[in-house]
Amino acid sequence: AFTYLGTRVSRRPAGYYNQQGIPAEDLLPFFQIPWVFALVGSSPDHYLAMVRRAVLSLANTNGSVKPYCLFVGDSSLPIYSWLEDQGVKIIRHEPLWGDRLWAQVKTHKASNSKHGHLYGDRISLISTFLRIDLPLIEELKQYTYVLYGDTDIYFRREVHLRDFGMYPKTIAMAIEDPHYSSLNADFGPGDQGAYNQYYQSTKQILPETFNAKVHRRFDQHAYIAHFHGPKPKHYLQAIVTGTCDFVFPQMCRHGAANFCRYASADRYFALISQQMQQK
Repeated sequence: AFTYLGTRVSRRPAGYYNQQGIPAEDLLPFFQIPWVFALVGSSPDHYLAMVRRAVLSLANTNGSVKPYCLFVGDSSLPIYSWLEDQGVKIIRHEPLWGDRLWAQVKTHKASNSKHGHLYGDRISLISTFLRIDLPLIEELKQYTYVLYGDTDIYFRREVHLRDFGMYPKTIAMAIEDPHYSSLNADFGPGDQGAYNQYYQSTKQILPETFNAKVHRRFDQHAYIAHFHGPKPKHYLQAIVTGTCDFVFPQMCRHGAANFCRYASADRYFALISQQMQQK
């Protein structure tokens, strides 16, 4: 255990031992899980609000998670300086494939949008596919494992590498719900489907406690809650009006009660107001 502590002091952090947790890690702080998220700085305001809540929810992890942001956009944007103030390590990155990908997708924008909201505009599309470039990022090459999380998540409790159990070579993204769209069958859509298909022989799907989808059920033991599909604004709309303008409105109806339980249990909407009062 002290050998691993020494690697941290020498700036050569070790994250695991024999594909499992480090001995005595409960007593000695060895390793912060690198949480990586991708963000286009010009994203809509309701997405930026989710980013802020996700970052502020790191207070629930008691320092066990270290945030990195793969950022596309101008450093003069308010969200850029806000992330820096919160201790997020920002990695500026412009994907070489962005314009070419959007040029191909936008020709079928109308038909694609019927199958998912990610294909409707350039910002959503680029934000989604940015994670493909993670292996190219020099700052992340020091790690064997990184925790990639969308910007529509938030942390509910401490999370350590040992909580994931035995570590395989590849931990895959979860398969999305096939009954909402035929594009989700087999491997999933877009970049997620490409990853799941490529690593199909070696992947291991994480338990949903690390990716608790709000529209499915309330999981009081979840480490991470995920606004997969409908976002908070959609659930609020559904609660007030009985429907929402999300591409799959039935997901709003299925998840509205769960959303209320998560928001109440975790004081989700209080995260930003608390931070604003401190300024």
